[in-house]
Amino acid sequence: SPGRKTISTPTATVGIRGTGIFADVSTDKSSTYFCTCYGSVELSAVSSGEKMMLTADHHNARYVSNATYKPAIEIAPMINHTDRDLIMLESLFGRKPPFA
Repeated sequence: SPGRKTISTPTATVGIRGTGIFADVSTDKSSTYFCTCYGSVELSAVSSGEKMMLTADHHNARYVSNATYKPAIEIAPMINHTDRDLIMLESLFGRKPPFA
């Protein structure tokens, strides 16, 4: 739905604004994999206070660790989700991702 949303994990807080995202928390909760699939987010590392704006037309992924030093946010590959997943999820709400 429209409007600002927030997602929190043990290692990250994400402010979402009209965005497709994917998040996956490690089983030991020491890191979060986060992908801005499209749109813009403000990503914050809980432990270090590091923040960054991420914008993507088609996937921009990061790992966020529980490190107390910087960088706690590091570049990551696209894993565990596909464009097909996003297209299917958006179709449930009568929408299409911008890259489709």
